[in-house]
Amino acid sequence: MHPEHNDPATWLRRGEVGKLLGIPRTSVRYLETNGALHPLRDERGDYLYDPDEVNAYAVSNPRRGAKIYDDGDLTCEAAKLFELGKNRNEVVVALRITYDRADALWQEWRCADFETAAKLRRTQEAQAAAERLQAAADRKREASRKRSRALMQTLTRDPGAR
Repeated sequence: MHPEHNDPATWLRRGEVGKLLGIPRTSVRYLETNGALHPLRDERGDYLYDPDEVNAYAVSNPRRGAKIYDDGDLTCEAAKLFELGKNRNEVVVALRITYDRADALWQEWRCADFETAAKLRRTQEAQAAAERLQAAADRKREASRKRSRALMQTLTRDPGAR
């Protein structure tokens, strides 16, 4: 799993999955009910699909019109676009990737040697992991605060609950 795909905010909506796989949205729903894809639901009730899972499905079930790349293909396609003078925004649109992923690919492309690019990628992955850990700790701390507030409200409203 790509580090940026750990965050459901980077996951794909049903329509985006359909476009990537070259199938209608209803067929994406069919894949979901048959267990081929396992979406999460966000707070609005929208279904979100892990890009890695969608990619794995596309690779194992190739279809004409699908635009799915493995890591090597993605790096190659991005490098071609950068060589043509395309900017990162254009690469995001052309390859349907996140801005973070496009930035990482652009920085790798800029590096003259692969060792520097690999070191840069590892540093970025470590930073992303640290940010995910911090976000998880923040969520846990906020949940604890909410529970404490709810308990305090219960105790102040119902003196017999003590």
